[in-house]
Amino acid sequence: MRWVFLRAIRPVYEREDLIFVDLNLESWAPRYLRRASGVEITEVRYEDFQRWRDYLDQDQRPWVEDELRQGSRYFITLRHGKLGGIVATNRKYYHPPWNVSFEVDANELLFYRILVMRDFRRGALGGMMVEKVFETVRNEGIRRIVGCIHKDNDSSRIFAENLGLQQFEKLRRHRVLSVFHVASKIVEGRKPQISRRRAGEGGLSRRRRAGDAA
Repeated sequence: MRWVFLRAIRPVYEREDLIFVDLNLESWAPRYLRRASGVEITEVRYEDFQRWRDYLDQDQRPWVEDELRQGSRYFITLRHGKLGGIVATNRKYYHPPWNVSFEVDANELLFYRILVMRDFRRGALGGMMVEKVFETVRNEGIRRIVGCIHKDNDSSRIFAENLGLQQFEKLRRHRVLSVFHVASKIVEGRKPQISRRRAGEGGLSRRRRAGDAA
């Protein structure tokens, strides 16, 4: 009986290969926002999909439409008549290959997809787009951004760090208690800021170097 009880309250996930990051928008200091004056962000919903679907590649359309149908908020930017990039957010998160799902509180938002088209990369468009989205949702009352990254995705880890997102130690969800909203989320501690380099490579992060220079 004790084994059954312990199994029932065991976290649904506590994945060693995933990194959970967050950002407090109340103390957020934008890095790219001043450069983003020429970047126009448009929010598109499911009912708008048919009007802009032709900007997407054929293989992108099914999953974008599916995510919009499930309530994701998509923010897009158009550059020179082309789709420059996409930022996707939601209050719920589900990633079947990782077997991870969770939901954040009403004043929180999940930031789960940033896509910059090939012709517009290496110009900080992704950072400018994301920060404009952060500013938009902060004005709506969102106070915290949450993200999930695979530990081997170095580019996403660096991107998250540059935006100011920092790493949780653990984010867990209980199987039974969360159903009754008794213990929907447990966040344990905070690790230091995400490292820009793999362990053993040494060196200072770009952010720290910039701070020293200032």
